[in-house]
Amino acid sequence: MKVEIDQATFSALTGRTQGIVDRRSTVPMLANVLIDAGEGDVLEVSATDYELYMRASCEAKISRKGRVCINARDLNDIVKNMPSGPLAIEQEKPGQVTIRSGNIKFNLHCAPAEEFPELPEIKEVQYFEIKPKDFLDIVSHTIFAVASDDPRIFLNGAYIETPKAGKIRMVGTDGHRLALIDRELENSPMFENSVIIPRKGLNEMTKLLSEGVGAEEKIEIGFTRTNAHLRRPGISLMIRLIEGEFPDYNMVIPRAAEKIATVPRRAFIDALKRMSLLSVERTFGVKMRFSEGSMKIESSHPDKGESMEVLDIDYGKEELSIGFNARFFLDVLTVLDCDDVKLELSDELSPCVLRPALSEDYRCIIMPVRVS
Repeated sequence: MKVEIDQATFSALTGRTQGIVDRRSTVPMLANVLIDAGEGDVLEVSATDYELYMRASCEAKISRKGRVCINARDLNDIVKNMPSGPLAIEQEKPGQVTIRSGNIKFNLHCAPAEEFPELPEIKEVQYFEIKPKDFLDIVSHTIFAVASDDPRIFLNGAYIETPKAGKIRMVGTDGHRLALIDRELENSPMFENSVIIPRKGLNEMTKLLSEGVGAEEKIEIGFTRTNAHLRRPGISLMIRLIEGEFPDYNMVIPRAAEKIATVPRRAFIDALKRMSLLSVERTFGVKMRFSEGSMKIESSHPDKGESMEVLDIDYGKEELSIGFNARFFLDVLTVLDCDDVKLELSDELSPCVLRPALSEDYRCIIMPVRVS
């Protein structure tokens, strides 16, 4: 193999693989990437952890074809610290790849390409186009509620379904809170079956989609029975879906609220940040006391002290005192883009439904906690 490639271009490619490779796996090869210098002056870099498969490509000057496996972290660290300009990559003898730039030279150990896991063939995928910012908006409003290491595997991913043609719904929950968003999308097909995309896969999707925010470029997303697929020029990502049945999220959404408070979002964020400073770190518990026209937020720590802040809100006369994890509220409030939010409440033991004051397409259900 003998290749000449631009440093910035190659660094972008190797950087994309870092979230895919599995450095803790008992299979050492999963810490590597596959470098494939093939036909047509196109260099491909592939990475997998058996759950996610990524293949990225770019133009390069290929003088001699070849395929090798190189440790992903070492390769990325070296390439991103090289000076800008052309890089020369060459396998001069078995088990070693040389990377040169001017007077700089690295000799890296490599493994045969045959030892790299075979990438599955992608076929029979029905793709639909979507603007990156639209899908990013959907994911950002739900991913914070997705569990990260729950023994109930189906909670470690976001649930996607199409209630009707042209509408997509994403739901995330960790058992303590639930976020649900509906979005109207052009050309969104009806899924034959709902799917659960793992949290790690969603994170990698958002990284790739973020590169296209603000551009008119559209990306393509598709689903099969076992995998989710994302592709854009020069890159494709396949994610193995979580098997299992997602819980009936409708069962935890309160049907009617007895008490409704309209709260200024920015002031609410600032108050929760201040009050959580003296909350117990394990639960970040704060007490919210609702009364006519106001909400008092209180926190206390046995070793640090107490704090209190009062916000002017739109609320009726019936008083209510209820405890919540302040971090759960901050997670959702910071991704919303609205002036006011509505808190729909019933009693001190029932969950709160938080939604934008002027929208019915999004809601976050937060369970109360005991706060002394």
